[in-house]
Amino acid sequence: MRGCGKSTYAEHLAHTNPRALMVVPTWDDWADKLPECKCRTRKDFEYTGVRCRVYENENDFVAIGKHLHDAVLVLDDPRAYIGSNFDHSALKKIIIVSRKMMLDIVFVAHGFRDIPPVLFSFVTDYVLFNVFDEPKIRKDRIPPNILEKLEKIVTEVRQQAKTNPYAKKHIAVE
Repeated sequence: MRGCGKSTYAEHLAHTNPRALMVVPTWDDWADKLPECKCRTRKDFEYTGVRCRVYENENDFVAIGKHLHDAVLVLDDPRAYIGSNFDHSALKKIIIVSRKMMLDIVFVAHGFRDIPPVLFSFVTDYVLFNVFDEPKIRKDRIPPNILEKLEKIVTEVRQQAKTNPYAKKHIAVE
């Protein structure tokens, strides 16, 4: 759901590290308020604070994989970066070696339907805001014990959102 605080929370998470990069699919508010990261050379990644990159193509992730370490990487709307060639993409390589890179990756999506199915095998935590869709639409990708917890939390957050539009709840995947 729009306006429930997802982007604000993601920005907060980005600021918990001395360096973060927020990648967005199109020019938006983040791109307006944060300094740009060119995402080409090692020097482009020599900064502190939070920078923004309006995604251009796979070369952005090639550069991120080479040069962004010990940071938070926020990817707004993961559908924009995951295509049919995901298994051979630089983004998949980044996700797989993220621990080695000391990289925390945050995917921001409006609901379960907006998360590409291939990403569910990499999820370690969910932060749930008020969403329109149900976790069960991804029941083929979410383990049953986690799905049950997610369904319960979605109901709780929806109830809380009646009085607090920024209601959210965290769940760690065991």
